Amino acid sequence: PCLQLLPTVLSVHADIRGSDAIDIAEKLIALDVADVDVLVAHALGWRRGRRSSLLAGEVALLHRLARHNSQNVRSAVVRAAQVMADEHADEALDLLLTVPFDDSRHVADEWLGSFGRRSDLSWDHLSVAQLDAVIEQLQRCPKLDGYSIHSALAELSATVPDKVVDCLKARIETRRDNLGGDQYEALPFDWQHNFKFRTRDNFPELLERVRNWIAEEPDNYWHGRLGAQLFRAVAGAFDEEVLSVLRDGVTSGQEPMIKAVGLIIGEGPRHLVW
Repeated sequence: PCLQLLPTVLSVHADIRGSDAIDIAEKLIALDVADVDVLVAHALGWRRGRRSSLLAGEVALLHRLARHNSQNVRSAVVRAAQVMADEHADEALDLLLTVPFDDSRHVADEWLGSFGRRSDLSWDHLSVAQLDAVIEQLQRCPKLDGYSIHSALAELSATVPDKVVDCLKARIETRRDNLGGDQYEALPFDWQHNFKFRTRDNFPELLERVRNWIAEEPDNYWHGRLGAQLFRAVAGAFDEEVLSVLRDGVTSGQEPMIKAVGLIIGEGPRHLVW
């Protein structure tokens, strides 16, 4: 029971005595006692309050914890980075980029919540290579159900729509080929944020790409059904612009394309009039 007080005690000690708390944290971790890593991480993360200042040795310790096997430890490191970003944006971003989240929906949701309008970091802080690495991790993540995950994908759909579409297609292919394991879910049951593909000039081309991709394997259950769900998510609404893309598919006269359109219509609203 006393161990459960460790995060609060160590966090208060950090506020009062400064870097001495980091020395204590290092010694506690060296004891190799079960759950101590988690408790120390929580002291520096979830229990750090609004302390955005950095203590001597704190960043180095957080970087070591960032790749911990425990999802709880990594989640606490993400929280530490979020608070640090108020005064130390560069250090916070560097720390976040060392935290893997491709094995945990929970860590992914916390990680992606570090960016956006309510955060001190924005997607503009990332280089192209760094953003690509983030999207690659999302492709491997077991699930995409999470408020911050949905919010991030919605924001990115307005700036890098092709990358978002390719990410979701790759997830469907992973499920289709049974490469993600029993717990892998390609798409969420529902999206908590609307995508912003419609803000792009190439919106019709994005729809055509998804339609044509579905037509590659329309008889495969996962490829066809989940592909149709992806089309619905990209389209947002089945208005005249979207229906025009579907009509073009039918008038092509190609059987796979017609099957693809049929699957898409099956995912459309019940009142859809062809």
